[in-house]
Amino acid sequence: MNANHTSRSPRPYPLTVLLFSIGYLSFCLCKWVFVLVAAPVLLVLTPFPGVRYQFLQATLRGFLTVFARGWLPALGLYRIVEVSGLERALAVP
Repeated sequence: MNANHTSRSPRPYPLTVLLFSIGYLSFCLCKWVFVLVAAPVLLVLTPFPGVRYQFLQATLRGFLTVFARGWLPALGLYRIVEVSGLERALAVP
């Protein structure tokens, strides 16, 4: 973690629980939407395993990128902070 995290005031605990609940519910909802939308596409692509693999890889990578780098930080659940210099050297065993 970054040692300079004092720039943000702590949020109330009920708000934190609510935001984490929204994060988990949105993750589960996205999984169900993915199953309902991608399953028929994957069935159509069954005769073409290479194309099916590429589709699945691109779809999952895109979803995880948007979710982990966009949606969860937008909720304020965590921040992506670059660790460089001495902090990085101390973090690596």
